[in-house]
Amino acid sequence: SNVTLKLANKLFIGKNFLIKPQYKQDLQTYYRSDIQPVDFSQKAQAADTINTWCQEKTNNRINNIIQAGDLDPSTALILANAVYFKGNWAHKFDPINTVDRPFHKNANPEPSPVPTMYRKGNYKYVELPKHEAKCIELPYANKEVSMVIILPDKIDGLSAIINNLETVSAECSTRLAQTYEREVRVFLPKFKTETKLDLTDTLSAKMGLSEPFSNSANFSGISDVRLKIDKVVQKAFIEVNEEGSEAAAVTGKYTSFYFLHILVYNQS
Repeated sequence: SNVTLKLANKLFIGKNFLIKPQYKQDLQTYYRSDIQPVDFSQKAQAADTINTWCQEKTNNRINNIIQAGDLDPSTALILANAVYFKGNWAHKFDPINTVDRPFHKNANPEPSPVPTMYRKGNYKYVELPKHEAKCIELPYANKEVSMVIILPDKIDGLSAIINNLETVSAECSTRLAQTYEREVRVFLPKFKTETKLDLTDTLSAKMGLSEPFSNSANFSGISDVRLKIDKVVQKAFIEVNEEGSEAAAVTGKYTSFYFLHILVYNQS
């Protein structure tokens, strides 16, 4: 298949931890989530079980998202979601045209040489002068899925786009839907990157979701035992090359690109 998209959910619960039958039913009915008991007191074995599942569901692209040190006997459950995507371009780049070209990784005026693909072809392309940016749509082989790339006009313009990403993305999508393909010379860096982030502080302090992390958290829909979120971890992978792109991530219930939730008993 030219485009592959796989989604998977799984709930890992402490071997003696009881969840409510309705919550279990909802997971299976609406999220098709498997449930697996694990012994969190056997930290290394439990971490290996979870990491193995993540690897299998992301075609071996996401591994070691959780360490044994992240677990202890008070861990009640871990809710994980995995997504894997691989797509071939509708119009592939010829590897013979991939050469090192200058690329500005940051606001530094001195560029760095990076492997850059090149292709001349017909694409949807628009300029966004109000945001000092331009964007292009690169379709995958099935034409129902595409990658949209936003490029700032200025070397130091990336931060401004990131700070206003929702607005810029919305205008980009609207404009691309209204335009027709035209001939464009595309220079696209070939890259592979992996990130792992602890989003606990971002969610609790910066986004105002402090209650789920506190002793006043209310997860009574899951269990009669008092619970709170202890940690939120995100790990993602993406590779872009001449054939297409491949991406994977492990996520939790806050679903926008990728979390792992560790719930612990609230002892107070």
